[in-house]
Amino acid sequence: MLTHKRALFVDEYLVDLNAAQAAIRAGYSAHTANRIGYELLHRPAVAEAIRKALEVRAERLQLSSEDVLRSIVDIRGKAVTGGKLTQALKANELLGRHLKLFTDRMEHAGPDGGAIDFSDIELSNRLLTLIATLEKRSKADES
Repeated sequence: MLTHKRALFVDEYLVDLNAAQAAIRAGYSAHTANRIGYELLHRPAVAEAIRKALEVRAERLQLSSEDVLRSIVDIRGKAVTGGKLTQALKANELLGRHLKLFTDRMEHAGPDGGAIDFSDIELSNRLLTLIATLEKRSKADES
């Protein structure tokens, strides 16, 4: 069971998948929003609420991982045909990552200098955001 403020955080997080901004909009202090957002994402009840909400969203949109991959392939084809090599390269990069053709190693520090752990929810949220951005750019380039 989530507190009212944590439930607000979940709702706000779903807007833009930005934990710090969601924390601020949910009523947490702007000075501690980064830390609070990070901590909330790692609370099991909050993470579960976000996961469930994303599942509901995906069901409502009738969106599956196959749909996402098909969309990337479609964008890649249109980009290649249209001579938009930057978009084609990005689509190839996403597909290559999905197929685990290459790996990126990045060092970042979380709270107190520790490692940052990304949950499956965060990673899938970031992928959905990236795909939506690519689709918007593709539509803008077509017009």
